[in-house]
Amino acid sequence: AAALTGWLVLGDDRGRPSGAGAGSGPAPLPSEALLVRIDRQSGWPGRCHGSIGRLVPATRVATKVISDDDKCDILPRWSPDRKQIAFTRSVSTTVNELWITNADGTGTPRMITNIIDGRTRTAWSPDGKKIAIVAKTPSGRQIAVVTLAHPETPLRLTDDGDGKDDPAWCGSRIAFWSKKTGTQQIYTVDAGTAGGPWTQVTHDAHDVNDPSFSPDCRTMAYTEQPTRDARHIWLTPSDGTGTPHQLTSNATRDMDATFSPNGAWIATARGETARQSIWAIRVDGTGAVPVSSGNLGIAHPDWS
Repeated sequence: AAALTGWLVLGDDRGRPSGAGAGSGPAPLPSEALLVRIDRQSGWPGRCHGSIGRLVPATRVATKVISDDDKCDILPRWSPDRKQIAFTRSVSTTVNELWITNADGTGTPRMITNIIDGRTRTAWSPDGKKIAIVAKTPSGRQIAVVTLAHPETPLRLTDDGDGKDDPAWCGSRIAFWSKKTGTQQIYTVDAGTAGGPWTQVTHDAHDVNDPSFSPDCRTMAYTEQPTRDARHIWLTPSDGTGTPHQLTSNATRDMDATFSPNGAWIATARGETARQSIWAIRVDGTGAVPVSSGNLGIAHPDWS
């Protein structure tokens, strides 16, 4: 019971993804593995000892996919068919690379581009042929799309001087946060249009980040951080309409939400940034359970 007190139950169906178990009883914890960052040593985020791993919710066991124990590998992302993994490899304070590897651990990981600006996440296109990144450009950090077959010619979707990060991709839209209005808010743009119009999704009084689409693209989860010591997950319609709902409490310090493949659950990284663990909760606010274990940090979850 104590483990459940940190979660808020959603008051109604607004912002809830379709197929989330309404009217069919509580949805069981999904069996699909999550991708995670496994810390080999403590020190994050000042020092990075991250490995890419797979976490099985039922057993709470995380195993490394890549055995490079001298690398900083972070922010893994499943390809749409779950056969490949994209991740960011941080080589230095100024050099960050996009890599892909086979999800089953076979073969040799392949570096796609080294123009990533900072330790930032990436996002696959629905067809698995492209990846959205935060690119380093003369005009600053920009949202760009890299075609895996021709990564040397990325399509730059933005070209403004405001800070931005955390691309997420669903359907024809790419989401990210930007400081366009002063505070960090979430926007979406068309994935195939350079310099196209932005749609503002959040209108929060505080900084928000970590956008994540539900599988049907209708709902977005994101992190709000109203104070230094408070961090929680909200849900909102991804088209910018409707009323957002807070899912987790200020006290549990949650971030990096990711929907399960069936859209019925959300996994988050919980706790102090230096030593997080992975928890899962239904989108209606019930059933919160830990899905990782261990003394070192496990973070950066991706479920779908």
